[in-house]
Amino acid sequence: MKKPLFVLAVVFVLLGCSHKENNTASASKSSGHGTQLTVERLDKNSLSLEDKIHGLMRQKGYPNSEDIIDYEIKGNYIFVLTYNIRKGFDITVLEDRPNDLKWVNTYDTDEETLIGVKKDGPFMMAIHPEDQDVKDVKAFGQPTKLIKVTKNYNEDYKEEIKCWIYVSGNIGKPPQDYNPEKDIKYIK
Repeated sequence: MKKPLFVLAVVFVLLGCSHKENNTASASKSSGHGTQLTVERLDKNSLSLEDKIHGLMRQKGYPNSEDIIDYEIKGNYIFVLTYNIRKGFDITVLEDRPNDLKWVNTYDTDEETLIGVKKDGPFMMAIHPEDQDVKDVKAFGQPTKLIKVTKNYNEDYKEEIKCWIYVSGNIGKPPQDYNPEKDIKYIK
């Protein structure tokens, strides 16, 4: 009786130590007493959406998951907002397909950046004003969402990052008519 339990314990330890990239090896072990252990392979469909986003971002050159500060879903599209001290803000657009995520594009941002997946939307606007006195922002007359993150780079340097985002299926005008002076309102 002790031998099958010992074998079972060793198999658990070995399988626990051999975990590699969310895939475990398929294994089946039978003892003389009819005990059977099976470990199944994890497939992409068992991963959460957040895990899929992080995995695809790593593949495309964003190895630090802490660079992802927000993501928003609109229809079949996912807007991923990243911040890196070297590059500033980027917006990556992913398409959520039935079996996987598709990389659409990554855009660098300015102080006010409007990204449209297609000419009729969906759209994401990222607004990160240089003026630190800004308390709120409206885009196209609508409220925006504040994303506020503190990045601790080392003991001596930390940075508070603020970015307002607006995601919509329709901005009420063709994107080529977007005018930051008229469409963005800063509230101090």
